[in-house]
Amino acid sequence: MDATLIQKGVMPMVIAVTGILAPVLLVALVLWFKQNRIDRLYDLVRDFAQKGLPVPRELLEPPEPRPGSGRLVTAMTLLGAGAGLSVMFWFMNSNELVGIGALPGFIGLGQLLALWIELRRPAPAPTRE
Repeated sequence: MDATLIQKGVMPMVIAVTGILAPVLLVALVLWFKQNRIDRLYDLVRDFAQKGLPVPRELLEPPEPRPGSGRLVTAMTLLGAGAGLSVMFWFMNSNELVGIGALPGFIGLGQLLALWIELRRPAPAPTRE
């Protein structure tokens, strides 16, 4: 790199603009893929309708995920991150920092406990209208 670019402040400007635009581009990319998926679904439904075939209900209403399945993944990820941080600091001989891994670890344990309690609760009775 040329020292004059750094002195003129061009490099810090490039770094700042890149830091601001990177998340914007990431969000735009995610939204573009999501819209692309919705467009393909509409095309498929239109093809069914043009051929006179019934549109499968599963296509329009995807099945509900199992209760708590996303929370289980989150809890296990936090437990793994906590254990990983603790082991990393232990290997670095930073024993006073090993407890930092306990924070995400205990949050993960709390989420596992909440999920366990939630799944043990009986399902609410259906209401009559």
